[in-house]
Amino acid sequence: MDANILVETARISRYEWLMERKRGIGGSDASVVLGVNKFKSIYELYLEKTDLSFPESPMSESAEWGLKLEDLIAKEFEDRTYKKVTKIDAILQSKIFPFMLANIDRMLVDEDALLECKTASLHYEQEWVNGEIPAPYLAQVQHYMAVTGAKKAYIACLLGGQKFIINEINRDNEFIEMMIAMERDFWENNVLKLNPPAINGSLAVEEYFKKKYGTAEDKVIDLKSEYQDKVKDYLYLKSLKAIKDHELDDLEFKIREIENDIKNEMKEANIAILPKYIISWKNQETKRVNPDLLKTRFPDVYQKVLKITQSRKFLIKEA
Repeated sequence: MDANILVETARISRYEWLMERKRGIGGSDASVVLGVNKFKSIYELYLEKTDLSFPESPMSESAEWGLKLEDLIAKEFEDRTYKKVTKIDAILQSKIFPFMLANIDRMLVDEDALLECKTASLHYEQEWVNGEIPAPYLAQVQHYMAVTGAKKAYIACLLGGQKFIINEINRDNEFIEMMIAMERDFWENNVLKLNPPAINGSLAVEEYFKKKYGTAEDKVIDLKSEYQDKVKDYLYLKSLKAIKDHELDDLEFKIREIENDIKNEMKEANIAILPKYIISWKNQETKRVNPDLLKTRFPDVYQKVLKITQSRKFLIKEA
């Protein structure tokens, strides 16, 4: 294995581990930099790496189970392939590119290869059929091979707790070269220079702003003049959604891109002003009960089980 040990992880806390991850780009970050991660945007990744107070996303319940089942998956891989693996309790660092880090599940004992253990819901089974591998996992293991110098990687995945899949991935030097260039650009020109990447129209950015600016304040701001044309484009794109011969996914991405850009300017403000437009992003409450019959037949019970959620509604209208 051709990598340095940045820090041994057997005796450090999760918080300490997360702080160490801020020192570079890890395998799970690679898909974000490459733009193939639908759950996290590069803007959010930038904040994770540059803001010590910015928390990484908490571990989901599915991720916790994945961690608990890692030993079992590694053992099943050994039983099925007759290959021996060893656990790596360390954050590894590339000797050539120090900003590249790796938290590897296992290394093979008698083979220049690594093993990544995964769990997934049967809901995602189609992403694994016919030897296919989800793009974020491919990026992750190619990143790991770049850090360690390994020639091969295996991904063992337990699907729905009842189907076990093993995939073999060879090192792709052309892909790795492209990935390193993109990671290096992000690290040197965004992270180190504290230069935020452009906000895009990904759902991950939208969700990030929902969390960060979840509650509006009674505040009015004036937007820069450049947003006059952006709002005009926004309204035009919204009108195109009614035309069936346009690609809706592409349209919605462009619409969210402008909307996310404006939300980043507004932050907690609930009103933004332009010469020709008034933009509102206000709190609103949604009340939902299921089934509706409960409300008419049992009004007292309805009031007791009523769930009230709060969000902010984004709206642009002509002044």
